[in-house]
Amino acid sequence: DGRAEMATEGALAGGDAAAPTVAVLTSTVAPALGAIMSNLLFLGPFMEVRMARCSRLLGAINPMLFPWIFINCVGYTSYGFVKRDLYIIIGNAGGVVLGLFYLLSAYRLTPSGAVARRLELLVLGLGSLWILLDSIAVFIP
Repeated sequence: DGRAEMATEGALAGGDAAAPTVAVLTSTVAPALGAIMSNLLFLGPFMEVRMARCSRLLGAINPMLFPWIFINCVGYTSYGFVKRDLYIIIGNAGGVVLGLFYLLSAYRLTPSGAVARRLELLVLGLGSLWILLDSIAVFIP
């Protein structure tokens, strides 16, 4: 909502000694913690997927979540490159790699062709949607 930025600007203008601390917190510490927490979130399914790979059984894992993780993180990592924001890139690059690992693992272990087709459609559909939205954002004023 911009309040932290306004407080930082106000503190800098008024010569407040705490201003550099606030600036560091809002520009470095908070984004770095967000990137770390984001990557920890993407590690959530890792052990279950790893055990499924070892047992060669998908079990109770819902593979429909993995295309969402992968495509969402591809989109946000691309956005981070466009914005030249290292925190967005770092916060989502792990999701790209892990999401792809989860997706390929689930695809390989999927017991039915119907589930595999749904995974394929989700990846193609979500990927196409990202391309469409990016095109609209870039080329339509």
